[in-house]
Amino acid sequence: PRQRPTAQTDLILENTEAQHFYFLYHGNVKVSKTIEDDTADEPETEAAAKSPKAKTGDGGSSPPPSSPETRIKKMKKTKSIDLGSLGAGNYFGEISILTSTPCRATLHTETNCLLLRVAKEDFVETWCQVPGLRAQFLVRILGSSCRLEHVLDHAVLRSSFERFVESELASENLVFYYRAHKYVVEWEKRTDDENMADARFIWHQYLHQEAPEQVNLPAKMRESIIVALENPQTVDDGDGEESSEGEGDEGNPETTTADDAKVEVDGAITEPAKVDFRFPPQNLFHRASNEAFTLIEKGPFSRFKVSEEFSYLLKTVGAYEQIDRSEIKADDIKGGASEMAPPKLTEKEKHLAKGRRHSHHSAGIRAAPANSTECKPERKTPLELSPVQDPKHRRGTSVF
Repeated sequence: PRQRPTAQTDLILENTEAQHFYFLYHGNVKVSKTIEDDTADEPETEAAAKSPKAKTGDGGSSPPPSSPETRIKKMKKTKSIDLGSLGAGNYFGEISILTSTPCRATLHTETNCLLLRVAKEDFVETWCQVPGLRAQFLVRILGSSCRLEHVLDHAVLRSSFERFVESELASENLVFYYRAHKYVVEWEKRTDDENMADARFIWHQYLHQEAPEQVNLPAKMRESIIVALENPQTVDDGDGEESSEGEGDEGNPETTTADDAKVEVDGAITEPAKVDFRFPPQNLFHRASNEAFTLIEKGPFSRFKVSEEFSYLLKTVGAYEQIDRSEIKADDIKGGASEMAPPKLTEKEKHLAKGRRHSHHSAGIRAAPANSTECKPERKTPLELSPVQDPKHRRGTSVF
């Protein structure tokens, strides 16, 4: 709900967890922080401390403060320092809510204000489910520690990163990742024939031996995809070997009659549940997408994060500069999942991808030689837009 607090109203208290997220429509909010201030108390001598007269207040002499007998007691005192003011368009409370940590400052109104106040639970369950909003919060909290998926979810940072990879002529992995992500997102909405046409286009455009925008993936990973596309009855069991549907443990087809398939439940014979099998499968490019994502992280994204442009962008989106990020981990932050995060793999798929990646790089196969027929031509077309980006807003501004 909207609130109109008067001046000098406390909104967030330091060292307590925020219970609300605030968006400031009008007015000014002051930010202050309490720090320790070591000040010396009145000097007290060892002799005076032990003297009965000192205890009763009946007088007595004390050595000068410079005397070796003098013991100076210091008491830890605190003082409040002003960190500035926030005006209309600013928001606060999200760090404490998303990281489950106490607030790092006290915020109270300087003037009469108009604010939007969102309860902690509603903020996590609604606002943070919007990828663009969540990315804005995470980038401001994590700063230079933000991840690739956070950048791809953020309109401004994503556009800048796309231009960066274009300038390095290294955009094929990012384009493939976008296209494979689009395949997954639209898979449910399309027919099997439409999915097959899209899958074959992705194969010929990015994965084929002579693909115009070939991505640098292990050969076995590419082979498993084309084998699955050419034989709908073949299923990749996750270890690089294909097995046909219906094969038993001995590798021989098992024959099952209709009567064998029936199940007896409480004395009644029931028909088996029908299996909803669609081809090509939705996870056809999962391992390839994860591999491409890893190559982007270790390559252009790592260089982008140390660039001057990235530092400037963090200031533009208002990344917090004075917070301690040593105990903040991206995996522990609350809220919805990233829309552009790589697809989740099973433990078997993770082990397989790790083994293939190791053998792929240990063999020194990083890129085709310049004189090779497999060498990719220089890109002439602009980078394909990400599936979550509206072309009309390619040069958009920050979420707020």
